[in-house]
Amino acid sequence: MENALSFFMSMHENWNVVPWTAMITGYLENGNAKQSAELFCWMSKEGIKANHFTYSVTLTAHLAISSSQLHARVVKTNYENIPSVGTALLDAYVKTGKVEEAAKVFGVIEEKDIVAWSAMLAGYARVGDTEAAVDVFGETAKEGVDPNEFTFNYNKLLFTPQD
Repeated sequence: MENALSFFMSMHENWNVVPWTAMITGYLENGNAKQSAELFCWMSKEGIKANHFTYSVTLTAHLAISSSQLHARVVKTNYENIPSVGTALLDAYVKTGKVEEAAKVFGVIEEKDIVAWSAMLAGYARVGDTEAAVDVFGETAKEGVDPNEFTFNYNKLLFTPQD
C-alpha cells in the first residue's frame, strides 16, 4: 500500500474518482478501515465526488465512518436506490445493530437481488426477530427470488435452538 500511495500521490494532476476509489478499496482489503475512511474524507475535501462504487466500498468501513453520515451523503447523491449502494448501506446498519434503519433502506432499493434479501434476513436473524425474518423469506418467494446457500444459512440460524 505504501507503493500504491506513492504512485497515487504522484498522479495528483490526474486525480478523479477512479484512483481514489481504488486506494480506498486497497486500504480496506488490507485491513486498514481507518486509512480508507481518511482517504474518503480527503477525497471530498479535494472536490472529487464519490460515485456508487465509492459508496459501496466505503460503507464496508462502517466502524471507521458513521453509517448515518454516509447515508446522508448517499441520499443527497441519489444513490440510495442503486442495489449495490443500498445493500452496502443496509449491511452497514445491520452490522451496527440498527435493523430498523436497515429495513428503511431495504424498502428503498429498487431492484432487490438475493444479496439484499439475504442481508435483510441476516439483520432480523441477528436481533432474533423470527417473525420479521420469516416475512422477508416469504417475500423472496413472492418476488420470484431464488434463495441461495446464504439465505438458507440465516434460516438455519433462526430455527436452530440455541443453548
